[in-house]
Amino acid sequence: ILHSGEEEIRWKRSIDLHKKYWDAVDGDIAHFYRLREAWIEGFVSQLRGNFNYEKLSQGVERIIC
Repeated sequence: ILHSGEEEIRWKRSIDLHKKYWDAVDGDIAHFYRLREAWIEGFVSQLRGNFNYEKLSQGVERIIC
């Protein structure tokens, strides 16, 4: 967690837990992260209030309200 406040939570992925599994089947880990980002964005957009998900840079993401 890089920042946690009333209006924002920002985090950075520090380790890649899933890469070894995708590598084991010659998969592209980028597919997993695109799906993960889409899921988070969809989930957050359905919350009550004005919440938004943003990918700020490689591995750094945030949810703001």
